[in-house]
Amino acid sequence: MKKLSFVTTCMGRLEHLKQTLPTQKHPDCESIVVDWSCPDKCGDWVEEHHPWAKVIRVEGHSEYHRAKARNVGLQAASGEHICNADADMIVHQKFFSILKQLSLESYIVRMPLRIFFERDYSKHYFERGLIDEKIYTWTNDNGSMQKEKASAFGFIIFPRETALTLGGYDERFDTSCSGGEDVDIRLSLLLNAELKKQLIGNGYTDSIMHSNDKRTEFINDENFQSSRDRATDRLEEKWGEAFLYNDLAYIARKNTI
Repeated sequence: MKKLSFVTTCMGRLEHLKQTLPTQKHPDCESIVVDWSCPDKCGDWVEEHHPWAKVIRVEGHSEYHRAKARNVGLQAASGEHICNADADMIVHQKFFSILKQLSLESYIVRMPLRIFFERDYSKHYFERGLIDEKIYTWTNDNGSMQKEKASAFGFIIFPRETALTLGGYDERFDTSCSGGEDVDIRLSLLLNAELKKQLIGNGYTDSIMHSNDKRTEFINDENFQSSRDRATDRLEEKWGEAFLYNDLAYIARKNTI
């Protein structure tokens, strides 16, 4: 059994996958690429250029359902741990030092440098002493979200069997949402499975800069912020204050690797 399985889902992101997939190769890891009806036929490219990676094809979809795609990869993986690796995520060599620290009692997420939501959550946290101003900034002058290169809300490493026991990613975060399922599974691992949260800082992974148009190209809401807000609404409805204080606040900073 491999120590870790990278799971990358792809629909219209072949240009990114060409740059990032090679960075995942490691003797203790496997890579699963879920070709979710990709118009660029990313699965064909992977099989031709990187046959060491496993391709799973899901045909017949015009919209990208991230939670379902990630669950397909979760089911296909064989590693003891899963690393959700978005198609724009570059893995640095430093990342593989994490392998010897993996535990079935914890999950690992990256410490983001910026809150993704227009709503003034990060200021809310800062005023209550829950986050550090040096780590989080909240908005542009006009109140809009600003893209931060180091942000990586989708990144997570977790024990595969634990996630399967929890039911995987919540597929109610559907094609009208830009995200949400990634935050949801973190909360489920923390609060339902009672795993310990560990954080990693900079230098392990990086993200390819790109516009929000790429994020909304294959969902049924072309407005990035409204699709993100819809996901936020569902998270608040499902988790209440647990969402506000346990996830985005990243209270467990003391567990940083």
